[in-house]
Amino acid sequence: MKATIAESFNNSGPIDMSCNVDMCQIGSITLKPTSSVKSISSDRTGVITISYYEKVIPAPQNILTFVPQIDGKIADLSDPANNGKNISWKFGQDNATTIPKKYLPELCR
Repeated sequence: MKATIAESFNNSGPIDMSCNVDMCQIGSITLKPTSSVKSISSDRTGVITISYYEKVIPAPQNILTFVPQIDGKIADLSDPANNGKNISWKFGQDNATTIPKKYLPELCR
């Protein structure tokens, strides 16, 4: 999903990045649960939220976010002021992420 959002941003500029299992503004990706992931979605600004099944990581400590950044600061990818800028990602290091550090992917620690 990070790649789809980044590609949409680079190709189309700032747009609504909302995407969930019912509707997706950023192309024809299909978001399906897996044996570990209960849901995945993105909001208008490009923040990706992953919710894991409770059998994998007990609730309420089962949420991981990926936050887009521009120049090291949280970015709203729907804001026209960000057009043409390069994005990077901050993983699991914001208040919305509830997963204990030991369960974070190594890249996020």
